[in-house]
Amino acid sequence: MDISRCIACGQPVKDHWLERCEDLYLCTPYVVDYGVCEGCRLVQQVPIPCDTRTFYPESYPMHHERSWFFSLARRVMIRRVYFEPKESAAGAVLMDFGCGDGSYLESIRDDVGEIIGFEPVSEQAERVRERLGCKVYNSIGEAEGDLKERVDVITAHFVVEHLTDLHLVFGFWSRILKDGGIVHIAVPNIRSWEARKFRKHWHGLDAPRHISFPEGDSLSILAKSHGFRLADSRYGIFPNTWAGSLATVLAGRYRHSLFLAFMPLCYLLSCLFPNSTTVFTLIKNARFSLEGSRHE
Repeated sequence: MDISRCIACGQPVKDHWLERCEDLYLCTPYVVDYGVCEGCRLVQQVPIPCDTRTFYPESYPMHHERSWFFSLARRVMIRRVYFEPKESAAGAVLMDFGCGDGSYLESIRDDVGEIIGFEPVSEQAERVRERLGCKVYNSIGEAEGDLKERVDVITAHFVVEHLTDLHLVFGFWSRILKDGGIVHIAVPNIRSWEARKFRKHWHGLDAPRHISFPEGDSLSILAKSHGFRLADSRYGIFPNTWAGSLATVLAGRYRHSLFLAFMPLCYLLSCLFPNSTTVFTLIKNARFSLEGSRHE
């Protein structure tokens, strides 16, 4: 019998966490299972898919340009999740990895020295590039060639859980960051009370697009393997998963009208129980060997 391997530590993934998880958000036909690593306890899909492109329809919502209302709601209701540049970042080079529609980059462009995007879908990268007039890469190789040890800050807001090769991306980050540079990661907390309550209906699960949920030991292993230290972890206030979960339970699948109706209540719930999203800060260790960032 084939044994799935953990994409963080390489140990066997045998025990099933959730089985037969349908796509309740975008209603693609895919059904996936999740298991738990016996070593670092990473929750990940079993098996890891070879190609995830068909999980994302052409109308993928995260690629749509956001309205002013969404931008306002994000500033008011979502807290301690998105990276907020301080005055000391005025001259910093910041890359938003998985920049989606570019709205986050647009919101902080006057607070840093240079904004750079990374979006693997080439057409979407071009759209953001044209709209914002900044560099937006869709190739790790090209970005690494241009940016080696030049970037001060990398943000990855709700991106890491989509990756099928965590070590490839963490190694890339290490090679483009300056010594002392930081990575700001926000990821759904699969072990939150909210996730345990809603299980397959939890909006943060987002099967099949969410591949794994790094945290704790698994994130520490990834960080250490690529010359980072975990400097901070905290919970963010993110009512979206509460609202999306309640809408899905009520309607049997995600309904945006219900999601909006539940948001005021869910903002209060997320303030009372702020553990559905975990935010991590990694710092690149000085003098880390770039050769050491290549995972064997």
